[in-house]
Amino acid sequence: MSRRSKFAAAVGVAAALTSAALAEDSRPLEPIVLSDADLTKVRAGLENGLKDPESLRLNRVVAGRAENGLVTVCGLANAKNGYGGYTGRRPFIGVMTPKTMVVISYGQTDDEARHVKIMCERRGLTL
Repeated sequence: MSRRSKFAAAVGVAAALTSAALAEDSRPLEPIVLSDADLTKVRAGLENGLKDPESLRLNRVVAGRAENGLVTVCGLANAKNGYGGYTGRRPFIGVMTPKTMVVISYGQTDDEARHVKIMCERRGLTL
């Protein structure tokens, strides 16, 4: 298994475990201000799955830290789709790792968007 494959597998496992933890624990988080370096990690995490990563526009990015130190990030992202048009601001939730932000959910449909907003609001991260 290549180094890249091992990293991808580790991120996948971390995302699955974190997603389960987020679903179970909905206590409000301590609000924090993200540094420029943190915002770069947020961008990197979101750009990873986009057809046109350079088109990414972030709006209203908020974050909070749990008692165990886990940093959750919520925000609104807008990027171009395969047809070259912007999709509109869509909510996302993710967790910070030392190198990037792992996206837990991205509200591509209206139902997914509602679910993401609820997960963020339960943690005190209002979009």
